[in-house]
Amino acid sequence: MPHHPLRAVRARRGLLSLLVPLLASLAWAEDAADTSALPEPWRSALRFEFNRASEEFARLHAEDPADARLALGRAASLLARQPRTQANVLAARALLERIATSGSASVDQAIAARLFLGRLAESHLSPPRPEEARERYDALLRDHAGHLLADQAAVHLALLTAFPGPGDDALPPDEVRSRIDALRERVGTPSARRELHALQARLLLQRGLDQEALPHLVAARAVGYRQPDHNANADLTIGNIARTTGDAALALSHYRAFLRERPRDARATTVRRYIAELEAAESTAPAVASTR
Repeated sequence: MPHHPLRAVRARRGLLSLLVPLLASLAWAEDAADTSALPEPWRSALRFEFNRASEEFARLHAEDPADARLALGRAASLLARQPRTQANVLAARALLERIATSGSASVDQAIAARLFLGRLAESHLSPPRPEEARERYDALLRDHAGHLLADQAAVHLALLTAFPGPGDDALPPDEVRSRIDALRERVGTPSARRELHALQARLLLQRGLDQEALPHLVAARAVGYRQPDHNANADLTIGNIARTTGDAALALSHYRAFLRERPRDARATTVRRYIAELEAAESTAPAVASTR
């Protein structure tokens, strides 16, 4: 199986979009779900202004190096800031190692540090250390299965399994599928299950196994995505596959969901035509049966 050139970029963006608000709430106000009132530099981090956040985290961390929440924010911003340098990566790793083993850090903060250490080994170090990343992810999932961040380690284990890096041997497709199935059984959070189902679907679609991909697409869509565009695109994909594989009811359900979400989309005219064709076929089915 070939290395996917965009895997690391997409995975990093996905992880940051999950971790930035979560780190803010864990590190600053662990009992608060609303992060909109957070002080700087968390607000800058939430806006993905990582260079600005990094400078402020550096100042605050220097003033109070024992504060695990500030050390965590400092490390995260170092990994995200541009331009990317190994000096920043190594500085972040040192901070994360201390947080992961610090008695002053909360359990959530230590878990976040361990997840970041896996990501750092996977794609930030030069050269990458995928085997170290696998070990860190597996240990985190084993120690804290069901935790939101530990379950994200399962997603990254699956990505490493599906898209090995240069020099890594690719596993047979059935072995990849089996391993991701096993990882999905170990996670407890809906978002992790969604990502694992979506990954399975993508791999099957790449092999032309549309009908086998369909249950995974449906399971991922049942959890739902934060971005409405992702939900609409998933509905359209499911509708198209279901229509071509003969599941009219499933196709109609997701085509209608697409239209509810995106009635003015450029693709809506085609979707309406598909709906009309499927409804017409449904209405004539009993008449055809009665003539036999």
